[in-house]
Amino acid sequence: MCAKFDGTNLFIAANDGMGTEMCYWFKECMNNQLFTFFRVGERQVERNYSDINGIPNSSEITWLNSTGSDNIGPVAIQGYNDFVGGNHRWRKPNANGSLGPYTTIRTANCNSYSVDIDGQPLSLGVITYGEQICASVNNTLFDPLVEPQDSTATVLDSPLINEDIIYTIIGNSIAVDAKHTYLKDFTVRRYYGMQSMYNREDSVMTPGGAYPTFVEQANAKTFHKNNYPNFGCYIEHNANGWCQSSWLRPIDLGTHYAIDSISPIFTRSSDKCYHVIMDSFPVNCNDSVSWHGIYTWALPLINDDDLLVYSGIIDGKESLYIDTKRACNRIFNYSGANYLHSIDSIRNSDGASFLTLDNAVFITCNKPISFILYYEPNDENTTIEINPDINGDGVINVLDITGIIDIINEAEETPDLENEE
Repeated sequence: MCAKFDGTNLFIAANDGMGTEMCYWFKECMNNQLFTFFRVGERQVERNYSDINGIPNSSEITWLNSTGSDNIGPVAIQGYNDFVGGNHRWRKPNANGSLGPYTTIRTANCNSYSVDIDGQPLSLGVITYGEQICASVNNTLFDPLVEPQDSTATVLDSPLINEDIIYTIIGNSIAVDAKHTYLKDFTVRRYYGMQSMYNREDSVMTPGGAYPTFVEQANAKTFHKNNYPNFGCYIEHNANGWCQSSWLRPIDLGTHYAIDSISPIFTRSSDKCYHVIMDSFPVNCNDSVSWHGIYTWALPLINDDDLLVYSGIIDGKESLYIDTKRACNRIFNYSGANYLHSIDSIRNSDGASFLTLDNAVFITCNKPISFILYYEPNDENTTIEINPDINGDGVINVLDITGIIDIINEAEETPDLENEE
């Protein structure tokens, strides 16, 4: 990867060495001029090294995400029927409690931002190569119920929330770690946190939710926590075959403790998808909450009636997202499958088994499931010495999967007599 930061614009290129280069452009944007990812795109290249040349103006770049509205969500508070932060300008309350039209007054301010590459400050104006880029941002969100004292004000002036966000960019993924510290007592009427400005999606899939396979985006409707408590990811697909995955990690607000059982957990409105992570939740001054998510852009390795498989980066590791769309038994090839490991406590993987050997992944499940494997080639204990052609018929198929799983289960159930006392 390489990056260049001029103090205002951050350009990042990440070449995968196989013909695709991800292109990122961070800057102050939206109505509140907050520093975040403004554009995310891809271009097809013949070189095998990263190069920011052409960002942002190259006609070769296909922009996949365009921040004309929020990717990182604003906050609605009790008593104000709109949002503060993100893309939202202030609306002055009328005497009857309704809201007037949008003004030019901002509801948030970007206080500071800085950029590191591999843990060191990125020198201004210098193209630098590294493995990981981090952008740290501090914002203030303001109380919309307090009218600014200055009639010429361009931003509200009564602080409500201190917002800290860290964006970590590696390969085709942006990890977001967001923290809100409250500066007053109030009730959060709604906080989406992680939402999406993916471009021109034609269908949506919600593993662990109401839509285990892709449905037309117009048919992706709101569903609720009590029906789908394990939901945590939505995936948008466009006509060119590209997907954007928005995975809310199941920690902190991602456990959905701040919404009740009948609250929406996913909603879609104005051609956008939203995670709902706070709903009618009271907070006190000095309280803090956090959420953690990963945006990934990918051409799926597999997208058929049974499976969606795509790769991304999680905690610096190459990872494989696998979502089955129905009960199935499947085998698919994956180079280096012997070095794939399961990530615990991710999505909904009950009722599923997988096995990796001889550059193949074997999956069996009795319902739609989701899990993630990460790639770690330095672990020497991952190779399983089993002939995958269990029945010796010259092909590897569903019967072999069943036989392999039986062997593994028998091995786990067999006592180690040598070590018994």
